[in-house]
Amino acid sequence: MTAILPVRGEPNQVRARSLVAWLLAILVFLTMVYLVLHWVLPPSDEGSFFWNEAPAQWLDWLFWSEAGVLLYLLSTLAGRSVDPDRSIISFPTIAWGYFIEMLKGLVVAFIVLWVAINAVDVDLLGLKIRLKEAPAIAVALAFVLGFYPRVTQVLFFKVVLQFLKRYVERALGRSIGDSTDDKTYVELHVDPRLQQAYWLAAITKWGKPCHEASRDKRVGYMVSNIVSQAGFTVNALRTVFIAEDLMSSKEDLLVELVAHEASHVEQRFWSDSLQQEAEAYKTAAEVMKELDHEDTGGWLSLSQQEAEDKVRDMQSLAPLYGMIPRKQRKGLADKKETLRQGVCLGLDMLGLSRRCIIEEGGTE
Repeated sequence: MTAILPVRGEPNQVRARSLVAWLLAILVFLTMVYLVLHWVLPPSDEGSFFWNEAPAQWLDWLFWSEAGVLLYLLSTLAGRSVDPDRSIISFPTIAWGYFIEMLKGLVVAFIVLWVAINAVDVDLLGLKIRLKEAPAIAVALAFVLGFYPRVTQVLFFKVVLQFLKRYVERALGRSIGDSTDDKTYVELHVDPRLQQAYWLAAITKWGKPCHEASRDKRVGYMVSNIVSQAGFTVNALRTVFIAEDLMSSKEDLLVELVAHEASHVEQRFWSDSLQQEAEAYKTAAEVMKELDHEDTGGWLSLSQQEAEDKVRDMQSLAPLYGMIPRKQRKGLADKKETLRQGVCLGLDMLGLSRRCIIEEGGTE
């Protein structure tokens, strides 16, 4: 590392050439690793060089984003390596600064691309393209986002602001005493495809407290392909995600799912637990019973302990159920547990979640 640190009085020309050599070496090394991975893990689609399924697909995005960042830094330093009069003061004067620039550009580009692929259809030359189904175009976009970091950072802040806009509006509305009636709340914060199911759950005795908690906190209910075959409540973001795959399901299934997630909202915790899940399943069963549907899961006949055990046994369908504690964490412990569960979900995507599994009888 010390070989590439600028020496006081060392000409800009020498500094730039040293950094160019290191950046080229890093680019060559990453390219070799990338090609080896493609050879070891060939794409499932024989007609495509790129992976078309997560999490392997993310490696394509990461590599091409980082390749774009490296080439951007190389192109910026190239002129300075041949012109000793051009200063490199606009760049960090130590090697670690360049590595930070590489990491920042990679992370920002990846986040923008991930949101674009999972949340929107990209309008390209008048064509609506789902990037998740067009890996070559997604890879090209990843490279462009990496090569133009300033533009990407602007897009990043726009994405973040757009994502947080409704939460800021809710906070401002509450601070000036704005009240939202039920109809207005549902129209503004519940996805149109979920509104009928939401209303059916909200009018029941058991669903009403959950609805009131959602309205008071202005929780958004949105359809997304981020989750698969399920729902997911993020109280920290005041958002409930319902799987897009379920939109073609029977209405009673959607009602039950919305009631379950609304119960998580009403319980108001950030992290999850068997205790909380059991309560959510029982609440959803009570809602469906009021709507003259049978308790097919048998939740209402179970004690709290039995319901928690049943949730734990469902971990093969929902891996998170094997990673959460039995008793609900509260206060600061709730926030710390949220962080742990988030890390565990990330590890699960990579097939590395074994250490997160909580064994019954062990320390929870």
